[in-house]
Amino acid sequence: MRRIVNPRVRRNSTPSDFVALGLLFLVIALGASQTVISNNVFGPYEYRLTVGPWIRGLIFFHPDMQLMTHVPLLLQIHIILSFALFAVSPFTRLVHVWSAPIRYPSRAPIQYRSRFGTFTSPKSRRANFDLSERVNGSESYQVASRRTDMD
Repeated sequence: MRRIVNPRVRRNSTPSDFVALGLLFLVIALGASQTVISNNVFGPYEYRLTVGPWIRGLIFFHPDMQLMTHVPLLLQIHIILSFALFAVSPFTRLVHVWSAPIRYPSRAPIQYRSRFGTFTSPKSRRANFDLSERVNGSESYQVASRRTDMD
């Protein structure tokens, strides 16, 4: 919801983010409606006897299509949209679900401070430093002298 409600986050979002968000909402809504509404109106459907073995067969490249013939339409759409969500996830921000910050605890700390204690614009910093001298194999930052005379 933050991606839709917050203007700053919405400006930084891409169309693929909204596609993934829409698919996620649809998958959740269809799953919840299958569980709450369909089970109470039409009676409970034992998906573990049909959908479960079909998914296992799909994983091992031996799906039995006969298992899906009597599955309720709402559940079939839920499964198709779930596959679509997995298909688009590498091209959206959902790809971060598959990454783990293993090197994060050992990374160097990031310091957010000015080099000289006061803020100067990048343009004035470039004008005041001479990067041409090298001391002991590393660059030496020398403050360039400013001309004060008007010749």
